[in-house]
Amino acid sequence: MLISPIPPFLLQAGDNPDGLPGSVFDGFIQAARADTPAWMKGFLDNFYNIDVFGGTRVSDQAFQASWNVAAAASATAAMACIGTWQTDFREDLPKIDVLVLVVQGDADRILPYPNTGKRLPGLIKDMDLAHDPIRARPGLPADHRTAMHNGGYTWPGSKDCCLAGRSQFGSHSSTSRAVHVWPWVASDQRR
Repeated sequence: MLISPIPPFLLQAGDNPDGLPGSVFDGFIQAARADTPAWMKGFLDNFYNIDVFGGTRVSDQAFQASWNVAAAASATAAMACIGTWQTDFREDLPKIDVLVLVVQGDADRILPYPNTGKRLPGLIKDMDLAHDPIRARPGLPADHRTAMHNGGYTWPGSKDCCLAGRSQFGSHSSTSRAVHVWPWVASDQRR
């Protein structure tokens, strides 16, 4: 399962026009260097979409726990990790030989869906893409804890949980190499 993935390749390049300009990453590094705690706070605010989900879907304590980890991190490591976001995974993705569930949505402020998850069909041979335009983002496991810990997500119209086993993703066979795009409904969030 990939939640708000970095792949295939986040950096814009001659052979990757759909990536983000290098200046975006340079800006992150400059901001982290100038005031690491402020940069981390801004990152976490966007990671959790705290202005939308803070106090409701994301508790103050969950945010504080993430803040405690971030604030304890080395400032050097915080800046160095930004460079890893520019890793090119395009050659590696076709080598994945298991079914992959990708969960991402338009509300992702850290890893833009059009530049990341939306580009994965065709690069990963056998995958399901669960797209939620409102809720799916990197902080998803924090505000969908029950669904994540109780086995995952249930697709509309399905009695089974999609993460319990390969056969419950639908009509996949070991050679199907199909890509399905599903709207998702967290099993603890059905309305």
